[in-house]
Amino acid sequence: MNISKILFSVFTLLISCGLQAQPIDNSTFEKNLETAEEQMAKHEYYNAREYYNKAFEQQRQPEIALKIADLNYLLKDYRRASIWYRRVLRRDRNDTYLDSRFDYARVMKMRGEYEDAMEEFNYFLERSDNEELKEKARTEIIGMQLASAMEEDVSISVENTGRPINGRFLEASPYLDRDGKMFFSTIRSDEVIVLDDKAEGYYSQIYMAVPEENERRRADWQDPVALGENVNRPEFHTTNVSLSPDGSRMYFTRTILDGHEIVESKAYLSERTGSGWGAAQELEGVNGEYIVRHPVVGELYGNEVLFFSSNMEGGKGGYDLYYSTYEGGSTYSLPTNLGEEINTIGDEITPFYRDGILYFSSDGLPTIGGYDIYSSTWDGSSWSEPENMGLAYNSTCDDIYYTLNVEGSKGFLVSNRPGTTTRSVGSKTCCDDIWTVKKRDIIIDVIATVIDDEGNELMESEGEMYDLSSGGKQIAEENSGETNQMTFQLDPDNAYRIVVKKDGYYPAEAEINTVGKVDDYTYNKEFVLRKKEPDVVIVTINEPIRLNRIYYDFDDDKILPEAEKDLTDLLGYLREYPEMVIELSSHTDSRGSDLYNQQLSERRAQSAKNWLVERGIDPERIEAVGYGEEQILNECENGVQCSELEHQYNRRTEFKIIAGPTSIEIKKKVQPESNRKK
Repeated sequence: MNISKILFSVFTLLISCGLQAQPIDNSTFEKNLETAEEQMAKHEYYNAREYYNKAFEQQRQPEIALKIADLNYLLKDYRRASIWYRRVLRRDRNDTYLDSRFDYARVMKMRGEYEDAMEEFNYFLERSDNEELKEKARTEIIGMQLASAMEEDVSISVENTGRPINGRFLEASPYLDRDGKMFFSTIRSDEVIVLDDKAEGYYSQIYMAVPEENERRRADWQDPVALGENVNRPEFHTTNVSLSPDGSRMYFTRTILDGHEIVESKAYLSERTGSGWGAAQELEGVNGEYIVRHPVVGELYGNEVLFFSSNMEGGKGGYDLYYSTYEGGSTYSLPTNLGEEINTIGDEITPFYRDGILYFSSDGLPTIGGYDIYSSTWDGSSWSEPENMGLAYNSTCDDIYYTLNVEGSKGFLVSNRPGTTTRSVGSKTCCDDIWTVKKRDIIIDVIATVIDDEGNELMESEGEMYDLSSGGKQIAEENSGETNQMTFQLDPDNAYRIVVKKDGYYPAEAEINTVGKVDDYTYNKEFVLRKKEPDVVIVTINEPIRLNRIYYDFDDDKILPEAEKDLTDLLGYLREYPEMVIELSSHTDSRGSDLYNQQLSERRAQSAKNWLVERGIDPERIEAVGYGEEQILNECENGVQCSELEHQYNRRTEFKIIAGPTSIEIKKKVQPESNRKK
């Protein structure tokens, strides 16, 4: 499987991260393999992965393991992909699977493991005769070298937009109109969607959200509302929304999928009426026997044009950027390729134009991770050399759909970078979220210096920052690395709490208020961490604590008597800290289907919550969450041979503080000697 050729079509599909496989019957190896290949032919990649996993458990063939690795890469589960690539390639002494090393190196790059990725790319370059992939490998290396020399742009802040905009699935194409309303596309469902399920919500739709003025909601946006059927036509995935500068015209695409593969995508126009949006009109001159994505209005040679991305024949690579000149109504001139100044042998996507500058994303230019956001300026006759927007705008993952408001002070981008504030249906990097980009008029930061109570520098400390002006949500996380300092960027007229912690020490915290700051300013804060008492454990906010004695019978969610000991302890903590709100989560091992494990873990978490509620705890203080097999702690993924003890390590119930005190104190319990071996 050549990942580089088909990765684009998968990550742009809003449906792809929501699809989970059906339960698998106990079939023969040949039947499981046949079914997996049938699912691949239908582009049903989640289902195919499940059946390949089952086949690999029966016959541990390296070719099957590589197919599982490729599918994890396609579905943006970089952690699992790296595990599966590594298990084959570390034994490939004869370079039988040399091309897979390119994909393995790229996965490690997407995980931010530059040193290992560099080693694999160089190994590939020394031995491969695939000139196309070698050219891409050289570009990947240049991207990592570029990233190493970059400093993060502190003139902007990039924060996850959070609920109610982001959900469990992918969000795409955020666009602000002149009144500050946001249009974007998503599948609006908090439930797992199965491929055979024809329930409402299967198709992506365009939504509109209005800014929230009620501060008590602790959200920036009101609940989004789907547009009517003039725009969101049934049986189509409707996405890639943008507006004309005056807000009178809306552009979008309607897409037909075969499984996870795009088979048709055309651009449409809807004009604003007194009661909403009028009937959609297909764009003449733009559409053809090819895929059209990401239409957005711009200007060239003094004329209004429509920029878009397409895979039509005659381009420079997979998807190129084109423009068509506006001729009135829904009619445009024939498309013109933007040329080699912009387009590469890779993919160029998600254009946005503002004041002579074209912003777009590319994986054919040198990138920090997957797709990076670039900019190019039009001088009246040609485009300037594209410039990487740098860190903050870009990450080690995919960064796309960069847009700005009319004033240029605020915008959005879409990324699958870690840090989502909602629980995705797949891996931590499976699903694109909308991120808010704000330009700072002044630069306010805090330098946190970490020492112990004897004045010694403490390296490898962790810092978390919480926004007290919006309900205390966590907005940043830093690590001091090989120094004892961390830097956090702040906004004016805001209040923050910074918590610094390190294993073996009590955490320290400080509150900072930037009200009244009108010029650039740096706070210097010293955090003194005191060594922990040997018989006390300090639990800090968002730190998962395992409840080791909570077990369940096989295939059951009833609380056993032994589990009540840990739940009684947790009950005591909830009573001791009446302001504390917790997430109570249940996890399974990897055996069984993803969907079944998800549902079982949800039932178990709810059972534990019910036990606490029955004893007087307010249900609003407990968020019961089932993670299924999403958070495996060791390498016992699907298809990996492990002992029962190794599988048991992943079957657990945990709690963590999500609101209230930033830390609580728990006394260690010393097990009786007779119980330790057991």
